[in-house]
Amino acid sequence: MKKSLWYKDIVNYNNGDIIYVDTGTYSGANNRSLVISKEVQIIGTSEINTVFDNASNTQRWATISASNVKISKITITRFALTTDGIAMEI
Repeated sequence: MKKSLWYKDIVNYNNGDIIYVDTGTYSGANNRSLVISKEVQIIGTSEINTVFDNASNTQRWATISASNVKISKITITRFALTTDGIAMEI
């Protein structure tokens, strides 16, 4: 489980940054309820190898408030806010 590197990157990004997420299954507090407020690209290694998995299924993966955010080569599974069932708010 990789938490610190991913969380550090998402908190400290700037407009135009590209955040590469390494192979792994990401879960835990630092990998959910993310706020993406800058124009960034988030790129995993592949949909099979880079997975965000929330076993508790009670929170969003992210809230995206910026334009031009690109997310690719990532699987996001078992995320849904209890009150509305939405995994990602844009």
